[in-house]
Amino acid sequence: MTPTLSICIPAYNGEGFLGQAIESALAQDFAGFELVIGDDGSTDRTVDLARSYRDARVRVLAFEENLGLAGNWNRTIQACRGAYIKYLAQDDLLCAGALQSFAEATTRFPNQGFFFCANEQIDGRGNHLRWRQPPSRPGVQSPSQLVAMLFVHGNQVGGPTNTLVRPEVFSEVGWFDPRCKYALDWVMWLQIAHRYGGVYLHDHLVRIREHEGSETRRLSKLDTTWDDGIEALRVLRQREPALHWWLNYARARQLAGLPRYAVRLMLVEGVLPLPALRHARNLLRGGLWYW
Repeated sequence: MTPTLSICIPAYNGEGFLGQAIESALAQDFAGFELVIGDDGSTDRTVDLARSYRDARVRVLAFEENLGLAGNWNRTIQACRGAYIKYLAQDDLLCAGALQSFAEATTRFPNQGFFFCANEQIDGRGNHLRWRQPPSRPGVQSPSQLVAMLFVHGNQVGGPTNTLVRPEVFSEVGWFDPRCKYALDWVMWLQIAHRYGGVYLHDHLVRIREHEGSETRRLSKLDTTWDDGIEALRVLRQREPALHWWLNYARARQLAGLPRYAVRLMLVEGVLPLPALRHARNLLRGGLWYW
């Protein structure tokens, strides 16, 4: 029997928080889901921990080849069999009733293939940090609304844990692009937004964990995010050229921000003035001006 939802957990060296993520999924009061854990060649006890859950709904896929973030996201999603895919990062949590709320939304909006929710951000111990919600009214978001929000305000959809996606949507727009690191989800949401729009659920249905060992924290350094943002524009120009007006807008914003970026390199990253200016100049020559 095909499950209604697939909870997808791509994992790598996640033994610290993976158990809590799995338990938040298995505690859901919604019936008819599978939990697919795809391990990206972990060197810790991630696989053993995942296999310790003796539950018929759990499938553990232990991949020997390490493909990195995008590659493991893609192959774990592709292994899911549900009519909808609910992503869950290895260190995040589903709130009580989250699956039921998402499932009810798919019933209310059967023609939609992309759903996203507000979230609560927590620290490594599970303590509340802040509530996060995009600057949008709940309900259906047209393609133009969602694209504008993502370009003007940044990735307000958030990480994949906030989303529910119909598999056919991924088949249509393509998979997560390994050329992007920090911005790979923003690129995907823009492609989906441009072609489908989406549905925003105002309830805080997931808990996003911020901690020093997370991949997001590792990639969030100033120089990494700036370089990756430029690469994201290149990738979008190739994969979704119809967004040319918005791509030019985003490039103009990057250009305008270069002096401030050079100053932040000096103050935040401790880069000496001359290397910081040279780096900004190289970005201008190699990444923003010549496409």
